[in-house]
Amino acid sequence: MPSVLSATFATTALAALASAAFNPLSKTNVAVYWGQGPYQNRLLTTCQNPSVDIVNVAFVNAFPDNSPGAWPGTNFGNQCGDQTYTHNGVSTLLKSNCPTIGSDIITCQQTYGKKVLLSLGGGYPTNYYIANDTSANNFADFVWGAFGPKTVAWTNAGNPRPFGDAVVDGFDFDIESQMSPAPNDVNGNAITDYQSRGYATMITRLKNTLFGQDTSKSYYISGAPQCPQPDVHLSSVIGQAWFDFLFVQFYNNPSCSARAAVTFNANDSLLHWTQTPSKNSAVRIYFGIPASVNASQTASDYITQSEAFAIVQRFSKFDKWGGISLWESQYSQNNVACGQDYTTWMKKIVNAAVGGTSLNTDTNNCPVTSTTSSTAQPTTTKSSTATSSTTTSFITTTSSSSRSSSTLVTTTRTSSTTTSSTACATPTLTTVTFNEQKSTVYGESVYVVGDNAALGSWNTANAVPLSAAGYTSSNPQWSGSVKLPAGASVQYKFIKMGTDGSITWESDPNRLYTVPGNCAGTAVVGSTWR
Repeated sequence: MPSVLSATFATTALAALASAAFNPLSKTNVAVYWGQGPYQNRLLTTCQNPSVDIVNVAFVNAFPDNSPGAWPGTNFGNQCGDQTYTHNGVSTLLKSNCPTIGSDIITCQQTYGKKVLLSLGGGYPTNYYIANDTSANNFADFVWGAFGPKTVAWTNAGNPRPFGDAVVDGFDFDIESQMSPAPNDVNGNAITDYQSRGYATMITRLKNTLFGQDTSKSYYISGAPQCPQPDVHLSSVIGQAWFDFLFVQFYNNPSCSARAAVTFNANDSLLHWTQTPSKNSAVRIYFGIPASVNASQTASDYITQSEAFAIVQRFSKFDKWGGISLWESQYSQNNVACGQDYTTWMKKIVNAAVGGTSLNTDTNNCPVTSTTSSTAQPTTTKSSTATSSTTTSFITTTSSSSRSSSTLVTTTRTSSTTTSSTACATPTLTTVTFNEQKSTVYGESVYVVGDNAALGSWNTANAVPLSAAGYTSSNPQWSGSVKLPAGASVQYKFIKMGTDGSITWESDPNRLYTVPGNCAGTAVVGSTWR
């Protein structure tokens, strides 16, 4: 629980943390899917990676025509409880308890400058479809009302807002429906074109009618076709309706996978996609690849950093090239080479390829990295360990559940911090990695929250999620990094989120940390749950 003394240490880092303005026509964007990863971290973790430009939150995986209560259904993995909305007395498949997604979307957009799209479809289940144009228009109205700008008319009618006040930046169509036999319409006739029917109508309503109702920002439409051409689901739709981005999936299809591109096949599918006619002549084509060997049905679909760099160098010269899209964020977070996850590598690759610069992608011989905040190279480096003792006042509470009663106490903490002294320009922000030892059970998560804006300003909805990527039974370590102003004194605590969304604070007093300033611009803080 925060102390009332928190205000005396308040500092703001929001401007420094926010990403540069998004450019939809850029050739160096990186898009990632989030929502279906194994033991995934919350959305905020993905957005805190400066290499990410677009996040596709996945999935709306049941459509009104095949879903109970005639409302769509959603699945965002471990980020939602089992509770669903009820419509006309029928339990729908639309999740009603996703406690952090809405607040994370807002933080992703406002603090980190990300574009967050809601993805429709997915690879499981594959029994979704749109029966006719009326259904398509109604479906467009529903997702706009439920996930677009919040309106009094929508909420007063008793309609759902699964993400609360959060407003997505558009919609992604990852259509992979497959049914046998084909579904029937209301007259009992088979809908033989169920894999593509209705999508052009739905997208056109979103683009031409609904998006114009909110002029406060831009909205986007994307699609994720399979690499074989023509794609039975989206090829015809791309010619009829507006798409801003196409995250073409170059995996799970051996004939046109990224692995096939590595062999320099004459009929490269990626080249064909950049030449495919579309209603939007400036549509951006993204090279969609799996973020680890485990992210695809076929491990060989995964390509190394060096292979990716060679492909991007070949194809980024084409006008419609937009960047790289990844399936999926958690797989990327778990795939670390030379201290950088796969998403970070892909961002470096597109930047280097488009910029015409060299890049060492040999992860078996890790390249030496340098700080971006200093142009001068240090001539000598000395490492020193300093131990300091700090006496600080804290507000402790007498009730761990309500946190309503406070008492001022004074305590002394001794901490040891390893820093590096060298002749360099000290960064104004230090990347502080918090390593917290806390045993948990499946579905629980650990966060750090504190008095600094980058630590959520004591708002648990904006707490920084820690990753369990290195967690083992013998070493239950949760880790996460935050950029904090060098020299700032911050108060913080760790919290645990239960499987039901409940919050448990560690015991008092607040922890205190003075952020060091050093040439590397990094620091590590280790601790154990109290």
